[in-house]
Amino acid sequence: ILEIIKNEINSIKIIKMSDEKNKIPDNKTYLINKEKKEIISYPIERKLLYAISKIGKKEKIVKIFGVSYTLEITYKYIKIPKLNIEGKTIKILLPNKYKKINNEVIIEMLIDKMYEAIAEKELDTIMEKARLTLKFAPEEFEIARIDKTLGKCYKDKIIINPDIVMYKKETIEYIIFHEFCYFKCRKHSKKFYEMLKSYIPNYQTCAYEVAGMQY
Repeated sequence: ILEIIKNEINSIKIIKMSDEKNKIPDNKTYLINKEKKEIISYPIERKLLYAISKIGKKEKIVKIFGVSYTLEITYKYIKIPKLNIEGKTIKILLPNKYKKINNEVIIEMLIDKMYEAIAEKELDTIMEKARLTLKFAPEEFEIARIDKTLGKCYKDKIIINPDIVMYKKETIEYIIFHEFCYFKCRKHSKKFYEMLKSYIPNYQTCAYEVAGMQY
């Protein structure tokens, strides 16, 4: 990725999600100008990595728990797309009929499904740790896509975006404990940050990992 940035990209502009003046149109998360080799993106790591790899025409990079995986796409005589993880490679099998069409939407959909499956399997453990540590819990916990948001406390429910599994486990734990503390305090007050620090002493480091994302 660093080689692509150094040799093949002229500029990368990161826009805050709250910046209405320079908002990226059509509900997109990034824009690419291949002629000028320029990228405009919101600070969403997954989308930015994808945009960089598209300009460089290199292997696409996908992250799971902070580890980078390369994306390998193969076409075969099959009826439906398939995805498997082998070592540090995510192998996607597509039907031959997709060879001549833009398959980016299909690939994104498969990665979304992969993140959802990992989240369903892994997040319950961290939620249970938060419940036992803080000795309280929301009435409901849901894994659901939230536009440009990793986690949200809504009334008596905590919602976690499955894309969260692209980050390190300690960062995921920070987000979940953040939502639990907000659930208790209902605002980002001094009491909230004191509570958060008592459970996640390095919370500021974790917050830096997801800078620009909402939660």
